[in-house]
Amino acid sequence: MTEFAASRRDFLTAAGVAGAASLLRASIARADDDSSALAQDAFIRGVPLVLSGRYSELAKKAGLGFNTFYLSPDLATPAPHAAGPNIDTLYGFAWLDLAVGPQVIAVPEIRNRYCSIQSLDTYGDSFSYIGSRATGTKAGAYAVTAPGWKGALPAGDTAIPAPTAKVLALVRTLVAGRSDLAAARAIHASYTTGSLAAWPTGRTSGVARTDSINVLPVFDGSYKLPPLDIVSGAAPR
Repeated sequence: MTEFAASRRDFLTAAGVAGAASLLRASIARADDDSSALAQDAFIRGVPLVLSGRYSELAKKAGLGFNTFYLSPDLATPAPHAAGPNIDTLYGFAWLDLAVGPQVIAVPEIRNRYCSIQSLDTYGDSFSYIGSRATGTKAGAYAVTAPGWKGALPAGDTAIPAPTAKVLALVRTLVAGRSDLAAARAIHASYTTGSLAAWPTGRTSGVARTDSINVLPVFDGSYKLPPLDIVSGAAPR
């Protein structure tokens, strides 16, 4: 992917800036610590933020906007670039922008089928699951809120506080063989998003997009991270 053809210096700078910002308080407290170790910590802390930004930009360039589920209606083949998709699962995702307000994910009642919507923050950490194993099989509405958000939710809605203002929601719907594909697709297409401000009338249905899985987070060989010895060498002397 040409979007990943960044130089080592560009990536190191971006990761260092992102990591340094998140580690500012810690760095003040440990000002006497070894600067090389601090540079490594900042890099490690910053890499996920930079990658998340790149992945969301890839989605945007592919025409996949925020706050909408993009759902692949087909089972995986060797063609997708995403890492390790199962061949018995339908996938999808949504980038949620909580800076514009909480986003409500709604799911129908789903019985006798595994399904999940996994939420990850911009550090790549999972912080919530919606689905048969985590929240049960009943229909539900889940309001994903930005850090520091305060407000009231409609009766029956469940709050999911997010650690960051942007969230990647990954969708998985299990398919029990080819004969089950049509039924699984119907469920897969039933997940919705929507602004809390317009809830419950302002629901956005998922968009079927065969190639959507190709803009899921993928780390291919065309994009190289600088090794830690280079990061250490970037520390001030």
